Amino acid sequence: PSMTHPSSEPSSDSSNIGQVRQRHAPSARISDVARGSTSVRRSTAHVGNVTLEAGARVVGVSARTVSRVVNDEGGCTQETRERILAAIAEVGYRPNLMARGLIRRRSDTIGLVTAEMLDPFFPEFADGVQRASEGLGRTMFLANTNVDRARQSRALTSLRGHGVDGVIVFPAAGTEPDLIAVAADGLPIVVVNTEIDAPNIAVVTADIGGGGELAIDHLVARGRRRIALLIDLTARHHTAPSRREAGYRAALATAGIPFD
Repeated sequence: PSMTHPSSEPSSDSSNIGQVRQRHAPSARISDVARGSTSVRRSTAHVGNVTLEAGARVVGVSARTVSRVVNDEGGCTQETRERILAAIAEVGYRPNLMARGLIRRRSDTIGLVTAEMLDPFFPEFADGVQRASEGLGRTMFLANTNVDRARQSRALTSLRGHGVDGVIVFPAAGTEPDLIAVAADGLPIVVVNTEIDAPNIAVVTADIGGGGELAIDHLVARGRRRIALLIDLTARHHTAPSRREAGYRAALATAGIPFD
């Protein structure tokens, strides 16, 4: 499945929260930058890795203090914070998000698995999820299945491999057992417009049947008796058509109108 995700570069030392990108000759060290004795120019000619521990030794603080500054956790003086920020900014430091996630035991990412991106509903839904995620400081990964069970399975496997904290899914038909198994393995799942009663799975669904009843009640109140229902029987990703038809039939029966 197609997927968009943030770029991250794993460090060779998984105990480090991040890595410093050193874009100059090997002799241009973070210690030189911290003392202000040299200027590091960005170049693709050489790329080296410098650990947070190395930077901490230069500034004269612990690696934990550097980590607090990088993660904006506080706990150090403004002067120390400025020295650390100046050093890592000069060398083009970029946090290693994968290593950070391992230490914090969360990645601050969520997955969204949609069914049919050509349906105008799904891009609008995805935009809403992305906006909400950004408001919470999270990043959204997006996958589309085209209502294919195998593609959905691959998407969930990939998202789990990226360490997402949870997944929102529009399930393909017949994949409820697959989702129950994934949830039982520890990945929180939110299912949209499909009823699944299982641990670690939450369900978000519209009252589609009730909406169908309201539509019929509106027409009946205006004297309409011959009321047709148009539904998309090819909508394989959820049970909305059948629930809408059930509401339609119920409203007709309440109004004393025979179904034909």
